[in-house]
Amino acid sequence: MRGDIDQFPGRQIDLPQNYRDLALDPHLVLQKSFGPLSLFATDIQPQTGIRTASRFWTIQERAADLGMLTYIPSGFDLVTHSPIPGVPSIVVDRGDPIIEPGSEFRGALGGPVQDCQTAIPHASQVNADVIDKGGPGGGAFLELTSTDGIACVSQPLPWVWKSGPLLVELATRHISGDVPHICLLEIGPQRCSPLPDLPANATWSNYRAIAYPEPGTRSLVFYLTAGGDSLSINEFASVRLTSIAVRVSNSSGPSAAPSGAPAAFLTVGGEGYSANWAGPAGGEHVLVDGLFDGWITTYPPGQPPNVHYMWTPFVTAGYMATMLGMLLAVLALAGHWYYKKRRLR
Repeated sequence: MRGDIDQFPGRQIDLPQNYRDLALDPHLVLQKSFGPLSLFATDIQPQTGIRTASRFWTIQERAADLGMLTYIPSGFDLVTHSPIPGVPSIVVDRGDPIIEPGSEFRGALGGPVQDCQTAIPHASQVNADVIDKGGPGGGAFLELTSTDGIACVSQPLPWVWKSGPLLVELATRHISGDVPHICLLEIGPQRCSPLPDLPANATWSNYRAIAYPEPGTRSLVFYLTAGGDSLSINEFASVRLTSIAVRVSNSSGPSAAPSGAPAAFLTVGGEGYSANWAGPAGGEHVLVDGLFDGWITTYPPGQPPNVHYMWTPFVTAGYMATMLGMLLAVLALAGHWYYKKRRLR
């Protein structure tokens, strides 16, 4: 862990102090310190390579994130899949939207604009306009423009939010300069809740993520920001923040189907998720722990499980063709050299 990372105005940076409790983790041991650099080791043997798992939970979310792993017991995998009989599942219940400017983009997020770059003296030139048409579905959208400074709009979350995760949804379109950003500022810890970066595409792109405000957060303020020291134009639409509740369904049942129904078995690949990997015959390709390839089967997979890269035969053929070409080139050069040598005689 590096301890020399500093905050930059208007940017979401994961600071070292956010990990000050690492030393309290019973499974982590500080091995070495080199100035601001600390090296930790874990006493838990990581699971690597292809493996089978009989204990797993499911979650029916399009983009399950690693934060959901805190809701399942240690040693279990979390599979993105519809509920399976007899397998415990995590259910995400959505409440009413807490912030939603709507198709007309009304409310505090529509302006007035602020300059969130306060640490560096500069000639502030920022602007925010609500454009009536042209957003996703033809609705209104917010355009943030900055030539010097960081253009931002903000809205405090109402008192109805007390604690718990929030679903953040919006659409963005990047026109020029600095890319769009968001910040869910935690009042108390005084930091942005960790969230994935927004897309920076020239066409409207949807964004969806779950924020987990840390304990001690008294309230929240949501920011849309963009800008820097050159012309930046970014657009936002379809903004919605929703409080969610996470509950467990069938948590007391074992990770196997009831009597008379087939059991469910999970094979976990050793690589990041990709549609180009193939697993046991008849297995359903799934996302495991938000990161890895997996396959659910109704029968115990063979040992070792048959997991392979779909394009391996073509890659192998390419290597063989290359080697053959190199061999032919060497033979051609050798033949040419031998022919010239014979003529010189």
